[in-house]
Amino acid sequence: MSLPGSSGCSARRGRNFTDSQLLQRIRQQFMFVENKLGAHSSNNTHINGRINFVSGAKEGTTRCPWSWAVDEDANRIPRYLAKAVCPKCNHYCRAVFYTHNSLVQRCDRKTGIIYWTRMERTLQIAYVYDY
Repeated sequence: MSLPGSSGCSARRGRNFTDSQLLQRIRQQFMFVENKLGAHSSNNTHINGRINFVSGAKEGTTRCPWSWAVDEDANRIPRYLAKAVCPKCNHYCRAVFYTHNSLVQRCDRKTGIIYWTRMERTLQIAYVYDY
């Protein structure tokens, strides 16, 4: 398994780690949880390029017709995050936000060292009728 993102930087380390050793070191420092709505769930199916999320993941109502979409970043762990989109929502539909914590791969351009940093990403996870 290779870690996401290949930005052209070369990793300079005291010793060369295999991918599994590097992932094990990341798991020792960070907590990983199962993503029930994300694109990697085994219950998800792909139809016409659209990801259908697990059953029980509710979508919008007739007043706020939102649906699920995927926020993808190849240099982030987790690579896929679920978000709500509502292109036909009116002014009375209010977005509900959630802040996700993730790891993002960065590259120091001067030294060429690849490192991981924690990032918060706030995404809308639903839309509610607020009249």
